[in-house]
Amino acid sequence: MTAVQLLALLTRQGITLSVDGGDLRISAPKGSLTEDLRAQLKQHKSELLEILSADSGTATDAPQLEVISRNGSLPLSFAQERLWFLDQLDTGSPLYNIPSALRLHGEPNALALKKALGKLVQRHESLRATFSTKGREPIIVTTSDSDIKIQLHKSDDNEQALLTRLCNEPFDLTTGPLLRAHLLRISEQDHILLIVVHHIVADGWSLGILMRELAALYAAEVNDTAAGLPPLPVQYADYAAWQRRQLSGAELERHI
Repeated sequence: MTAVQLLALLTRQGITLSVDGGDLRISAPKGSLTEDLRAQLKQHKSELLEILSADSGTATDAPQLEVISRNGSLPLSFAQERLWFLDQLDTGSPLYNIPSALRLHGEPNALALKKALGKLVQRHESLRATFSTKGREPIIVTTSDSDIKIQLHKSDDNEQALLTRLCNEPFDLTTGPLLRAHLLRISEQDHILLIVVHHIVADGWSLGILMRELAALYAAEVNDTAAGLPPLPVQYADYAAWQRRQLSGAELERHI
């Protein structure tokens, strides 16, 4: 029996543990603390103290978020690992495609839009990532190539059907890119910009940030000015590494 399993067993029996001055305190209903449980508590005392100390905030401080080396494979976050696993079960499923569409009034500057999109992809390392395996474990492979083709479409009367089809086109996590851009021409002065990303490199919150940054980059390209976006001190892989360091050992057991 592990310390975590012991804690679960004690909880089911109404037995609670706490830390008092570096020692273990036990509160148990009469007759519930058997000799076997006493032996288990004695065996796992040091582990239980570590887990409970972390829960009460007396454990060592969490590791700092910092830039990691780009030599070698980059770590996946736990969320990315789950999405990679789901893709292994159902490869090419569009279930985790995240679309965002903008209505553009007037004739868009296609060259400026392409340059802005390239700068956005260069700015965010995750948008240049693909996912492979090393042994049986997933790994991230990033490229320096930030060239994203904007696919042009002429909309017919069934505009919604076209958008739905484009949103549901599958991604290949091993080859990428995991961001696609479509420009639908409704009329000379009416267009739709559709951006679709796979959830393994973005979520709903970050997609809103990406679209705002794309608008700033596009405006800068059209007006030949600087976009004024602040530099990014860390990338998502740095957060994933921090998360892996943070959720390990006693801290991981506490969350479990």
